[in-house]
Amino acid sequence: MAASPAFPGDYIKKRGLLNVSVDVYDSPEKENSDLLKLKLKMDECVRDVYTLPLLFLLRRLKPDGTGSARIRVLPGWGIHNGEVVILATTGIKYNAIWEKLFKLCFIRGSKWEKTNFLNFTRGFYGEVYDALDERNLGAFEEAADRLVSTFITLKRCFQYDDENYMDNVSVSFFPQSFSQSFHNDFYRLAEDVVKTLDTTPTYFRKIMHLPQSFYQYRGEDRTEELRQALQSQSNIWQILLDWNAGNRELSVNQKQRYVAMLQNFIGEWESWHMWLRLAFKNNADMTGYAEALELHLFRSLEMIITAVTSDDIDATDLSTDMFTLWLNQGQFHNHYHEEYLWHSHFLTPDFLLLHFSSCSQSCMLRGKAYNEKAALSLTMRNVITDLRLFLSAYMVRYLGQQKNVNLLTVIKRLLSPALVSPTGAYNTLPPAIVCQTDVIDSILRLTCCHAGESSNWLSRLSHMVEKLTRSNKGPVISGRIYMGRVDDLKTLYPAFADIAVMLSVSEQSVSKKVITAISEGIFSFSDKKNIVHILKSLKKNTTEVADNFLMTSEEYATRVVFFNRTLDMYISTFEESIKSDIIKVEEDIDLFRRIDMNMSQNVIDDIKKDHLLSLFEFTPDSEISERWEKQWINIGIDKENVAKKLGCTIDPSFFPSTTISDCILNEIHRKLYINRGQLSEDISDLDELFHKVTIFMEKDDDCTLIVYGNCFSMELYELEYRTDKHNELGIKRVSKPEKGYQPHVLPYMISNCTIYFVTNCQDNYSLLVRNSSFGRLRLFRYPDDTMFCTFCRENADDPLKSIITHLWEQDAEVTDPVIAMFNHV
Repeated sequence: MAASPAFPGDYIKKRGLLNVSVDVYDSPEKENSDLLKLKLKMDECVRDVYTLPLLFLLRRLKPDGTGSARIRVLPGWGIHNGEVVILATTGIKYNAIWEKLFKLCFIRGSKWEKTNFLNFTRGFYGEVYDALDERNLGAFEEAADRLVSTFITLKRCFQYDDENYMDNVSVSFFPQSFSQSFHNDFYRLAEDVVKTLDTTPTYFRKIMHLPQSFYQYRGEDRTEELRQALQSQSNIWQILLDWNAGNRELSVNQKQRYVAMLQNFIGEWESWHMWLRLAFKNNADMTGYAEALELHLFRSLEMIITAVTSDDIDATDLSTDMFTLWLNQGQFHNHYHEEYLWHSHFLTPDFLLLHFSSCSQSCMLRGKAYNEKAALSLTMRNVITDLRLFLSAYMVRYLGQQKNVNLLTVIKRLLSPALVSPTGAYNTLPPAIVCQTDVIDSILRLTCCHAGESSNWLSRLSHMVEKLTRSNKGPVISGRIYMGRVDDLKTLYPAFADIAVMLSVSEQSVSKKVITAISEGIFSFSDKKNIVHILKSLKKNTTEVADNFLMTSEEYATRVVFFNRTLDMYISTFEESIKSDIIKVEEDIDLFRRIDMNMSQNVIDDIKKDHLLSLFEFTPDSEISERWEKQWINIGIDKENVAKKLGCTIDPSFFPSTTISDCILNEIHRKLYINRGQLSEDISDLDELFHKVTIFMEKDDDCTLIVYGNCFSMELYELEYRTDKHNELGIKRVSKPEKGYQPHVLPYMISNCTIYFVTNCQDNYSLLVRNSSFGRLRLFRYPDDTMFCTFCRENADDPLKSIITHLWEQDAEVTDPVIAMFNHV
């Protein structure tokens, strides 16, 4: 008995009943583990594992009592020097005989190469093609039935757990899996069978039933199988429309035959919907059912787009009727009780992924009991509404008026559901989209997420936009590189606004369900800000002329005013809610402590990087002294950035420690100016300044010339490149400063004197200072090892603003007076 070595730890853990812990995914540390290695030849790998003897041997392992006992079979560390680790253990000992027997459990062989089934399944269709060529209807139907039986039998024979050996290859186009190749060959068969519609519909009618027959067996993960089967079914729709488009002049019989085939296809497509409902009726996997319904709905949407772009009025009418009746065919009954009690308008497929006890679901249910059938029914009603609006917006944004298909009529039929061919029965139709608030509320539903940081429903709609626009750009030639903009759902928002303007026959107020949702916390703070941003982007310019087919210029000029006013009400409502959230929220005290820690760690490096500060002997100190001088700086900031629960707290590094070092420097400059001494001279140019510095500076002392103001700024910068004046002025270039790059320090010196340039200073003067005159620089250190105290207070003039205060105590000693002061005149 053998098993796949892909994840042996999971198999062993379930069936082993061992005396030690088995790691399934997390490997023990390689350095601290005892490793058992298996030698491999060139191009060899572990192909399989004998599970029964493997489990027998593993049950003999016992902890040695030195620590926690853990094992990992085939840790997945790769092949190195012709060896692969087959067992990693900690706290376990085994002998040489056990080791030899354990190695025999692993089957070695050549490396497995994934099989490419491209064109492999073509041979299964040989009998079908023979019957088609001979125009033998009975043989064709029998061959088609045997084809289905062959496919199902092969899939079942290679089934294991929820996977299939024949499909366990790359999901990319190359190599193809068995199922992918089989469905691709079915597409080629359908392209040949459609040609028989010139004389008879019987062959093509048989082909229509095959995709559902391929899927209707139990086995592996049904989602991928369903996706492939629905793709094959929708391909038949595309092939049928292409056949009609390629035969410009159909006879009366051919036209009748074509319309009959469209009707048969719609019946077959709707039977998928009803069959899925019956298949999942007694299944507890409601999430899987919802995903299957979404796949069917998205394919239905693509069918409408295909019919419209083909300018086929018959296909368009049939597909829109099918889409309108989708809720009715799925028997999604009304649940008025839950619709009233829950925030039902904001249910999306993401809601069905939430755990029944999660906080988000409880908020959406307003604390009421959860009903699975009601949740699915209400969610699908919202989904069909979103897709109707999606379809309408896509036609406005990307499609133009057709010869046979009137897009405005199709859009109105989608927004206010109506059947082209009434059934005469009582049908459950989707709710109508009748005014601008319905469109805006749908946009809010798409913006509000229920599944983590990003909405799966929103991403699916965005992917659909990308897919549809890519297919409308024409054929893609293999081997070429194509570049362009990737469209997503947000590119349809302007079209949503155009539809809302068309429906704005009067001014509307914010809907009650949105006001209730805001008051009960359905929208997070980030959702509200995102919504405000989106709604503001939807506003229309009242002076512009309508640039679409939805309405005349006169209608647009009147209705756009109503739309903008309604939009302003929504924006104002959300902005007031945002303002209320900010005012009520508390500041994040932990953020301030993190800011203190970050500044305390970085200010030491900032002191070392600055020339003047690095001359001090810096020490954090906790002693109590009268020499401490309190320093502080105030920084204005939006209150939401320091709030505790709004989810938009800034990073502690937003407040750079260089701000503190700059403040310390300002205090140093102030003290140096106070200690400037009695010697002061006026100088008129840079040459005179450098000569004076050379005279006043003692020969062996290291000094610093601090130049303030912009009086000589240009000359100082240009002097770096005027090497002809270096000897005359007694300066030398410093190519590599000992302390690395330091701001304010110029790349040349006057003998032993460093030039430190302070720009943007109102006064223009220079100070010559001995480096030895800089004593100790102390910052008071608090018991938590921070040197700063950060706190926040509300701005008295604006409740949405806060003032951040950084407080610290410092003591900077300047022991000697300044050698000389030079006034720039």
